[in-house]
This record gives sequence, structure tokens and C-alpha cells, in this order.
Amino acid sequence: MEPRIYFGEQTAVLEAWAYEDPRLILASFVGPREAVRAIGAAILQRHPVQLSVHTHLLFPEIMRLKITPVPGALHAIAFDTKTLSGRYLLGRSEEELKDRLLAALERRTPLPLHPEWKDLVWAWATEQGWIDPIHSSKNLLAYQAHPGLFREQAINDLKHEIENFLKTREAA
Repeated sequence: MEPRIYFGEQTAVLEAWAYEDPRLILASFVGPREAVRAIGAAILQRHPVQLSVHTHLLFPEIMRLKITPVPGALHAIAFDTKTLSGRYLLGRSEEELKDRLLAALERRTPLPLHPEWKDLVWAWATEQGWIDPIHSSKNLLAYQAHPGLFREQAINDLKHEIENFLKTREAA
């Protein structure tokens, strides 16, 4: 049986999701127009919705909801706006997550980062515990970035990590 999202009697097919108990970070769903509109309204009004994979999750206070028509139905994607700030990293592959982490760090810090360093930055962030996986569907990878990741001490640590990497590469 395919995963579903419910609000009251309304139901839709859940295509992708990510959550950090008890908050639903992202939901992508498709279904009959009435159901998608009702579920979307419930999410925006912060009413608990239920997933067949988990019960009663709440969306955070500031949500984005985009609904688009598809043949015979509506598709909706609702997500926590903190995904835009880098607080949550969502992607279909680890490479996409690495790109998102690099972009989030570049937006929020003065440290210039070269795209070829994304593997190094990812390894540093996971080893130091700055990012952790959260629950997600099989077709979506999701991580939470800890707020300290964007603070001066962490950025200084990353800067030293990059300097050491560059010294090692020059010596080789």
C-alpha cells in the first residue's frame, strides 16, 4: 500500500516526506482537488495531519505551500521555510545534499567555499556532528543542520580544516 497523508476524511497519496518528531518538515502529495486543498489548508493552519507512516505530525509556524494542477488531480508540496535557510538539507542524492550544505554555508558565512571542497565540507560536518539525518521517505534524503554550524567557532574550525586540506594537497 502506498503511503498516504490524512486530515479528517480527506486523503491523498504521499510521494515524499521528511520529519523531525513531532514536526513535519516536508510533504509532497497528490490527490483529488478537494482532498489536497483541505490537507493544504490544515497544514497552513497548523492542524495535526496524519501520515500512514507516522501519526499526528505538526507543521512548523512558517510554512510554504505550493499547489499545482496535474491531470485529474492536484499536487502539493508543503515545507518548513527553514529549509531555505539551510536549517534542513533535503535532496534526492548525497551529492545534492553536499551542494545544498555548501550553498547554505556560503549564504550565511563570509567564508568563500570552492565547489571542489564539497566532499571535505560534508565529511567535516558529519564527523563533527553539525548535521544529522532525520526521518524521510526512501526517495528523499533529509538532514538537520545544528544552529551552531553557522556560528563563528564552527566556521573557524572549517577554515582550519580547509587550510590543512590545501597544505596536504600542495605537499603531495
